[in-house]
Amino acid sequence: MTLDSMSSPKGELTGIKHLDDLHQKFSDLLESLTEMIRDMNAPLEDQAERRSLLTAIERLRDSALMHFRHEEELLSEQQCPALEAHRLDHDRFMAQTLELMGRLEGGAAMTAACVRDHLYDWFHAHKRVLERATGLDTGK
Repeated sequence: MTLDSMSSPKGELTGIKHLDDLHQKFSDLLESLTEMIRDMNAPLEDQAERRSLLTAIERLRDSALMHFRHEEELLSEQQCPALEAHRLDHDRFMAQTLELMGRLEGGAAMTAACVRDHLYDWFHAHKRVLERATGLDTGK
């Protein structure tokens, strides 16, 4: 399937099962953040909650790395002109996520909602970048 022939039925982003499965996994991992913390708006003072949140972020990071490699390969195969911008977006996410993890590990004052919102906002902005790069419109 080429990028030009991708459809985007409801519930899918690209119409490519592997990529859509990875997007769904990422989305599910984001949702799990909300479920693991008692009060998303309270300062993260409990070390067990910080560790749980860091573990969840590590799973998100690992999932994202696998997804980014596949997505970049696909865009490269299709000679997508937005590939470099897309790579930069991936690099920006990884840098921001590593910085966020360092702040959490270092005991910086923050809430779980701040962490979740950072990841959620990037994910949805990234989907818009992918839409522009591929001409898809997911309506999400």
